[in-house]
Amino acid sequence: MERREFVKNSGRWVILGGIGIITAILAINHQIAGAAECKVSPVCKGCQKFTHCNLPQAEKQRENGKES
Repeated sequence: MERREFVKNSGRWVILGGIGIITAILAINHQIAGAAECKVSPVCKGCQKFTHCNLPQAEKQRENGKES
């Protein structure tokens, strides 16, 4: 393997590893939307995202006037 190939392949693996690490971090921090169920606070009590939340339970809570 020549030096040029080694550097090119190393760069590709570093980029691929970086993408994998970023994906894992986002998945662990629940920033990748998965299910239509809240993982933070199922009762919307004290949730910081309540006012902007589009999940069904938050919309139902807002309709009922239970904002806290």
